Amino acid sequence: MKIVRLICTLIIVTNLSYSQEAKLHLIELDYTSVKPLEIIDRNFFITELIDYHADTTISFGKVRKGAFNKIADVGFKHGLATTFKNYLTFQTITKPLTEESVPTIMVVKNVSFNERVENGSEIASVIVEIEYLNSNRELIYSTLTKDSFNGMEVTPHHEVLLQHCINESLQLFNFIDKKTTSSLHKNSGSFPILTETPKIGFYGSFIEFRNNCPAFSYDYIVYNREGKKYKNRGNTEELKLEIVDSTFKFDQEVFLSLIYGFSDGEKIYINDKADGNSFGFNEIIPTGQYTVFQGTTTGMNGSAIAVGVVVGGLIGGAIAGAISSSGTRGTFILDLATGETYYFNNENLDYIIDQYPEVDAIFEKQPDRRKYEMQEYWIDQLNNYIEKTNTNKGISP
Repeated sequence: MKIVRLICTLIIVTNLSYSQEAKLHLIELDYTSVKPLEIIDRNFFITELIDYHADTTISFGKVRKGAFNKIADVGFKHGLATTFKNYLTFQTITKPLTEESVPTIMVVKNVSFNERVENGSEIASVIVEIEYLNSNRELIYSTLTKDSFNGMEVTPHHEVLLQHCINESLQLFNFIDKKTTSSLHKNSGSFPILTETPKIGFYGSFIEFRNNCPAFSYDYIVYNREGKKYKNRGNTEELKLEIVDSTFKFDQEVFLSLIYGFSDGEKIYINDKADGNSFGFNEIIPTGQYTVFQGTTTGMNGSAIAVGVVVGGLIGGAIAGAISSSGTRGTFILDLATGETYYFNNENLDYIIDQYPEVDAIFEKQPDRRKYEMQEYWIDQLNNYIEKTNTNKGISP
């Protein structure tokens, strides 16, 4: 009996100790394992970093720690500003490469960490929103970058995902003309891509796509997997691009691997990274904050789609319905408020609708709510509710 009591006491004490530890997860970039970032012909350097968050004690999201999946708030061990400064210094981004390197101010507007469970697998995701200002503190460019990881016990991967997001943002900014200021829309809750005719060009970031404000405009050719120019483009062919513009001075492979999407002025395509080496573009028709589209699954359970961060425009030609076929085709939901992408199933539908109690109360009473043919109906109902009540939940427009 004494042994049983001792074991029970140890379990209780251990669980209490772990529960206290799990209340907070601290992000600390381990520079000994960080790979040097190579930006080809880098034309800028960071002179100042500004943390947009007035309250430095806030939580940057929640994670699930350990075998018990204890919910923990996320913070930065040395503070967000210091963590970012140290990382930029380590990567030598704070030093000019040439006399022409443009001094730039980096403003970290939002960093969010998230974990959820889907189909028995954990999904970790990180979203980073950054603005770049010139020495007069005028906006040059904005990015929203994201990355995710599927598996078991994914919490330790958040540091690597954060590095990927920062690196991608920096690489995107290197493509931008530093002598001009940003023409991105400033709006108060609406998303221009829902109401305006798509503008021709490459969307350099998710924010450009959402605000219908492409940053790049280059001529390019569309090819299929066999390297032939497209004529009749079907919905199962993989789309490849080649930029054929004399004004383009960057590494084409890097640029095309980063771009988020493009529009020919009629249709819109977003970059669906099927694996680490290839990419494809999927047509998307924005219909509301939560927009459904066909894409290609990635990861161990096909639950996440890696959507890139910049897209290109077709000058003088229209793109028909070319869609990537790498991997397994599936249906996804893109959240225009956050940039997050979800595999379209009942589990994720519940997760999304749970954020809107009034809609969830009606949803839970419907006996046929989990039928496949009803899924898009509930997305439509949710979008209608958000439009009427102006309750989008996400990053600032």
